[in-house]
Amino acid sequence: IVKRLQPQQILDKYNELTQIIRRTIHNPAKALFGSWQLGQLAVILSTDFQWETIDAQKGLGEQIRQEIDRQLNIPVTISFGRRYPSWADIAISFAEARSARQYNKRDESSVVHVADMTGLTAPHGYAYPLALEKELLESIRLKQEDISLELMNALVDHLLYNYKDTPQILYSYFAELLSLISRNIIDMGALAPAVLDQSHRQMTILFSGPSPAQLRLWALNSVTELLSVTAFKTEKPSRDAVQLAIEYIHKNYHNPELTLGEVANTVGLSQSHLAFLLKERTGMSYSKYLSNLRIRHAKKLLRTTSMTISTIAEVVGYPNATHFYRIFQRQTEMTPKTYRETAVA
Repeated sequence: IVKRLQPQQILDKYNELTQIIRRTIHNPAKALFGSWQLGQLAVILSTDFQWETIDAQKGLGEQIRQEIDRQLNIPVTISFGRRYPSWADIAISFAEARSARQYNKRDESSVVHVADMTGLTAPHGYAYPLALEKELLESIRLKQEDISLELMNALVDHLLYNYKDTPQILYSYFAELLSLISRNIIDMGALAPAVLDQSHRQMTILFSGPSPAQLRLWALNSVTELLSVTAFKTEKPSRDAVQLAIEYIHKNYHNPELTLGEVANTVGLSQSHLAFLLKERTGMSYSKYLSNLRIRHAKKLLRTTSMTISTIAEVVGYPNATHFYRIFQRQTEMTPKTYRETAVA
């Protein structure tokens, strides 16, 4: 269940949401619940003869949607993956549900099933999400573990949905991704032997043939394990201050009042010195770096949530939606609305 709420809000409403769903199902033992990132609630449903058909599942989803709207006044999108006989395949169903939600996310209050996508996606016509991969590598380079895990989850969704019936191709994609992440971390200054040793262990696990559920866990674990071995070479104190400045910017980018002076004061450098070191480290001015960061987060929210564009603008640090539109279009050569529609396609 995907809602136009922030992650903290879904936690605040978690008990009310689960109670509504349990009452609608009538048999609480038939469902397991778990909160997910970016305003999502995952429900694993035991489907016997009562909900065996797609129409029955969507009918149940519509009942739940209406009850949540009536009792909490929250518009929700409910998306379903397919029924599978084995617990090991729940990861596939979860990936399908997330893909179905992406397909239909322009409608902020609806019920959609992965079967509605039939004919729209096929392995022979599959376009690997290269932009998503680049965002993942960039978030790893900046040591943003939470963002990296969410992006890796999105990549797992793409690959599981399209290659669940061809595991060898699936494993090959992940092997290449693991190699890219490893090289990226070494380029960051990590000790190559430690990274390659950890990468080898993860590769051995991958080619042991993990189940879909284990594959998602493997992918997320690979990110955390590789980030944990980033023992960086000693650098000059001023460069340490630059890293602190970058981390401060990433923690506070959503503040529309964030200035170079504030960042410089936080890390103990003058504005001019920090501006020079930032340009040397990132290849961008402070304003350009901050703008790119905000737009990158905006793109992720456009791709993964049903939040309105004006809300997204405010969340990433642009209280003026018109200014956000102008910056977004200048960087991407498309409007936020067009980007969202293209990402869905």
